[in-house]
Amino acid sequence: MIKPIRIYFLCMQNRCRSQIAEAYAKHYGGPNIIVQSAGLEGEEVHPLTIEAMKEEGIDLSAHFSKKIDMKTFMGANVVVKLCEQLKERCPVVPFGIQNHQWNIPDPLPSGDIAEVRKARDAIKLKVLELLSTLNVLHADHGTAATTASTEEFAELFKLLGDRNRLTIVSLLKERELCVCELVELLQTSQPNISQHLRKLKDAGLLHESRKGQWVYYSLNMKDKPHLEPVLAILPSAKEKLLQLTSTNSCS
Repeated sequence: MIKPIRIYFLCMQNRCRSQIAEAYAKHYGGPNIIVQSAGLEGEEVHPLTIEAMKEEGIDLSAHFSKKIDMKTFMGANVVVKLCEQLKERCPVVPFGIQNHQWNIPDPLPSGDIAEVRKARDAIKLKVLELLSTLNVLHADHGTAATTASTEEFAELFKLLGDRNRLTIVSLLKERELCVCELVELLQTSQPNISQHLRKLKDAGLLHESRKGQWVYYSLNMKDKPHLEPVLAILPSAKEKLLQLTSTNSCS
């Protein structure tokens, strides 16, 4: 019998970030993991956390926050700290336990659901990367149906850990786009967009096609079949595409 991997997610109050990480790890993890979360200061799970995860089909309404339990902490195989403050205040992680520091900014002070969604999506990709690295990403979520290795999935989730690259791939999931359209949608500079496109292209994720003077980008599904199950769990960008003006200079 395989001994389960114990993962412990920690943040300051266990009312948002570590709760989200625990929920995703349980949702996407296989049967060979035991997942818990806690905080230095236990408070109620925030309503915005519950709302953001409800959008993902995960119900946290019955969850409650917990303070760090040293028995659970010492018995973990993997400890993940989701905020910078824990570097100084968290107990020292013993030798032999994997220690990860993610530093996801706390979205709750903003009071904005959009900021909570950003944190949620960032945590989701980090959790998927971690589960891939640990080789416990559940087959039911499609990854086992491809010939891709654990390392390929881990590298893919790591690449998409950047917010702009995640948005670009989510947009290209819907339709092909040129650089100027991506500049408008992401509200950033052309050199910045080009840099992200180059990294995605170097990873073999993009296909280019020229239409007149413009180069359009789409996802390379033929050569990267393991991209398909990953796309299925990425946030939708259909609503963001509506922001694209009909008078865009690429048209």
